Order: sequence, then C-alpha cells, then structure tokens
Amino acid sequence: MARTKEFDPARALENAMQLFWLQGYEATSVRELCEHMGIQKGSLYDTFGSKRALYLAALERYLKLNLPPADFYDNLGSAKSTIAEIFAHKVDISVADKQCRGCFFVNTIVELAPHDAEFAAIGKEGRKEYEETFYRLLAIGQRTGDIRPERDITSLANYLTNSMFGLRVMAKTTRDRQVLEGIVETTLSVLD
Repeated sequence: MARTKEFDPARALENAMQLFWLQGYEATSVRELCEHMGIQKGSLYDTFGSKRALYLAALERYLKLNLPPADFYDNLGSAKSTIAEIFAHKVDISVADKQCRGCFFVNTIVELAPHDAEFAAIGKEGRKEYEETFYRLLAIGQRTGDIRPERDITSLANYLTNSMFGLRVMAKTTRDRQVLEGIVETTLSVLD
C-alpha cells in the first residue's frame, strides 16, 4: 500500500523555489532544502527525484508564474507605453524585493548555463521568448507609427531583452527606485 504524503508537494516546491532563488543552486544544500520545505530527505527524493530535478521544477514554476497572461496582446496601448509598462513592472518587483534576489531565471542563466548544457538550452529558450515578445510589440509599433519604420526591430528586441536581464541583475545590488528608473529611462530612449 502506497503511503500518503504528509506534506503538500506544491507548497514544498514553492518553498524550494524561494530558497533556490535566494541562494542559487550550488549554495543550497539538500539539508537546507529539507528544512525550508518542511520535509525529510527521503520525501524530497521520492517526490522530486533529485536536487537537480527539484531545481528544474522550481524554475519551471517560476517561469509559469512570470509569463505574460494569454490575453497580453489583446488590449495594448501603444507599443512604447506597453514596453515601458513591462520595464516599470520589473522595477516595481525589484524595489519590493527586500532580499534583492533579482530574477530567478536570470540568476539561473548566470550561475548554471556556462557549464550545463540543459540550463544553457533553457536560458536560450527563455531569452527567445522575451525577444519574441519585444519583437511582436515593436512590429505592432511600426504598423501603428509608434516605432519608426527604418528601425531594425530584431536588434531592438535583442537590446531590450539584454537590458531587461541587466536590470534584473542590477536589482541584486540595489532596490533604489531612482537608480532603476534611470536605467529604464535611458534604455527606453532608444525607441525615440
């Protein structure tokens, strides 16, 4: 007879995500994970398979929680204002984060992608999703006259993605709204 779980796997995963986000993969021990998740070591392995599999599940959860909603493109303002709202939202998240964790996804790319092909592929795919989001917004902007037609929107989308990732790395060192908004203002000036 299979034993019933004496813990909520979704809650345990949320707790693991929070700890990995704060400390990273390498700096987080299985013992710390078990304590933070409120489970025994055997339960961690029985439920999630391994520390690595748990990390992947936590990253997947983070990405699902942070993807734009399905109706994101339905009721947009101008392309520039929508892009500005995306960046403003990232500033708000950064300022509210008292632990200066930055972005779990970006942290993963920085920590693990250089020496792990699976995480490099996840990073590449995630980067492409951001680039495609910005590209779609910029293409809408060109059609509506918000973005000049001669602008290379592929390069702009790449630039905006790089800037967003950089902003989230910067958020690991400061929660100063004025500093972060200054970066965003300079970033968005390329759209003029």
